[in-house]
Amino acid sequence: MNSIRIVIVATCVTAGLLFLTSCGSALRDEPRMAPVPLGNEKLQVGQQVFAQHCYQCHPGGAGGLAPAINDKPLPVWLMKTQVRVGLGAMPGFSKERIDDDQLDALIAYLKTLRSAEPQDTRID
Repeated sequence: MNSIRIVIVATCVTAGLLFLTSCGSALRDEPRMAPVPLGNEKLQVGQQVFAQHCYQCHPGGAGGLAPAINDKPLPVWLMKTQVRVGLGAMPGFSKERIDDDQLDALIAYLKTLRSAEPQDTRID
Protein backbone atom coordinates (compact mmCIF):
# COMPACT_ATOMS: atom_id res chain seq x y z
CA MET A 1 0.00 0.00 0.00
CA ASN A 2 2.84 2.38 0.80
CA SER A 3 4.44 1.91 -2.64
CA ILE A 4 1.10 2.71 -4.30
CA ARG A 5 0.95 5.92 -2.31
CA ILE A 6 4.48 6.85 -3.43
CA VAL A 7 3.60 6.23 -7.09
CA ILE A 8 0.43 8.32 -6.78
CA VAL A 9 2.29 11.20 -5.13
CA ALA A 10 5.12 11.01 -7.69
CA THR A 11 2.60 11.00 -10.53
CA CYS A 12 0.78 14.02 -9.12
CA VAL A 13 4.03 15.92 -8.63
CA THR A 14 5.14 15.02 -12.15
CA ALA A 15 1.81 16.11 -13.60
CA GLY A 16 1.97 19.42 -11.79
CA LEU A 17 5.55 20.15 -12.79
CA LEU A 18 4.96 19.20 -16.41
CA PHE A 19 1.82 21.30 -16.58
CA LEU A 20 3.45 24.35 -15.02
CA THR A 21 6.60 24.17 -17.10
CA SER A 22 4.95 23.36 -20.42
CA CYS A 23 2.46 26.20 -20.60
CA GLY A 24 3.21 28.78 -23.23
CA SER A 25 5.44 26.65 -25.43
CA ALA A 26 4.62 27.69 -29.00
CA LEU A 27 7.59 25.85 -30.51
CA ARG A 28 6.31 22.30 -30.15
CA ASP A 29 6.92 21.26 -33.75
CA GLU A 30 10.13 23.19 -34.34
CA PRO A 31 13.51 21.65 -33.52
CA ARG A 32 14.97 23.43 -30.52
CA MET A 33 18.35 21.84 -30.27
CA ALA A 34 21.41 21.62 -32.43
CA PRO A 35 22.67 18.10 -33.24
CA VAL A 36 23.80 16.34 -30.09
CA PRO A 37 27.35 14.96 -29.95
CA LEU A 38 27.14 11.28 -29.01
CA GLY A 39 30.67 10.79 -27.76
CA ASN A 40 30.13 7.63 -25.75
CA GLU A 41 28.28 4.34 -25.99
CA LYS A 42 25.79 5.20 -23.22
CA LEU A 43 24.53 8.23 -25.16
CA GLN A 44 24.29 6.15 -28.32
CA VAL A 45 22.18 3.56 -26.48
CA GLY A 46 20.06 6.36 -25.04
CA GLN A 47 19.49 7.76 -28.52
CA GLN A 48 18.46 4.30 -29.76
CA VAL A 49 16.02 3.84 -26.86
CA PHE A 50 14.62 7.32 -27.54
CA ALA A 51 14.24 6.55 -31.25
CA GLN A 52 12.49 3.25 -30.51
CA HIS A 53 10.13 4.34 -27.72
CA CYS A 54 9.89 8.14 -27.60
CA TYR A 55 10.50 9.74 -31.00
CA GLN A 56 7.04 8.97 -32.38
CA CYS A 57 5.43 11.31 -29.84
CA HIS A 58 8.41 13.57 -29.10
CA PRO A 59 10.19 14.16 -32.44
CA GLY A 60 13.66 15.56 -31.92
CA GLY A 61 13.11 15.68 -28.17
CA ALA A 62 10.44 18.34 -28.56
CA GLY A 63 6.92 18.22 -27.24
CA GLY A 64 4.94 16.53 -30.07
CA LEU A 65 1.78 14.97 -28.75
CA ALA A 66 2.83 15.87 -25.23
CA PRO A 67 5.25 18.23 -23.49
CA ALA A 68 8.93 17.41 -23.68
CA ILE A 69 10.78 16.51 -20.48
CA ASN A 70 14.31 17.17 -21.71
CA ASP A 71 13.84 20.95 -21.53
CA LYS A 72 12.38 20.94 -18.01
CA PRO A 73 14.49 21.28 -14.85
CA LEU A 74 13.27 17.92 -13.54
CA PRO A 75 15.51 15.82 -11.30
CA VAL A 76 16.64 12.44 -12.62
CA TRP A 77 14.41 10.43 -10.26
CA LEU A 78 11.35 12.31 -11.49
CA MET A 79 12.31 11.79 -15.15
CA LYS A 80 12.69 8.06 -14.46
CA THR A 81 9.32 7.99 -12.69
CA GLN A 82 7.73 9.72 -15.68
CA VAL A 83 9.10 7.05 -18.03
CA ARG A 84 8.12 4.15 -15.76
CA VAL A 85 4.66 5.35 -14.71
CA GLY A 86 3.64 7.54 -17.66
CA LEU A 87 1.19 10.41 -17.42
CA GLY A 88 -1.90 11.34 -19.38
CA ALA A 89 -1.54 10.02 -22.93
CA MET A 90 2.04 8.92 -22.27
CA PRO A 91 2.26 5.23 -21.48
CA GLY A 92 4.48 3.87 -18.76
CA PHE A 93 7.41 1.71 -19.87
CA SER A 94 8.03 -1.39 -17.77
CA LYS A 95 11.45 -2.92 -17.07
CA GLU A 96 10.64 -5.51 -19.71
CA ARG A 97 10.33 -2.80 -22.41
CA ILE A 98 13.11 -0.50 -21.16
CA ASP A 99 15.46 -2.16 -18.69
CA ASP A 100 17.28 -0.20 -15.97
CA ASP A 101 20.51 0.19 -17.99
CA GLN A 102 18.55 1.43 -21.00
CA LEU A 103 16.61 3.84 -18.76
CA ASP A 104 19.87 5.24 -17.38
CA ALA A 105 21.14 5.67 -20.95
CA LEU A 106 17.87 7.34 -22.00
CA ILE A 107 18.05 9.80 -19.12
CA ALA A 108 21.71 10.58 -19.95
CA TYR A 109 20.65 11.23 -23.55
CA LEU A 110 17.76 13.49 -22.43
CA LYS A 111 20.09 15.42 -20.14
CA THR A 112 22.47 15.84 -23.08
CA LEU A 113 19.58 17.18 -25.18
CA ARG A 114 18.79 19.56 -22.32
CA SER A 115 22.33 20.92 -22.26
CA ALA A 116 22.71 21.19 -26.06
CA GLU A 117 22.90 24.66 -27.52
CA PRO A 118 19.53 25.98 -28.66
CA GLN A 119 19.21 26.04 -32.42
CA ASP A 120 18.74 29.44 -34.06
CA THR A 121 15.29 29.29 -35.67
CA ARG A 122 15.19 32.87 -37.01
CA ILE A 123 14.70 33.43 -40.70
CA ASP A 124 16.98 36.14 -42.07
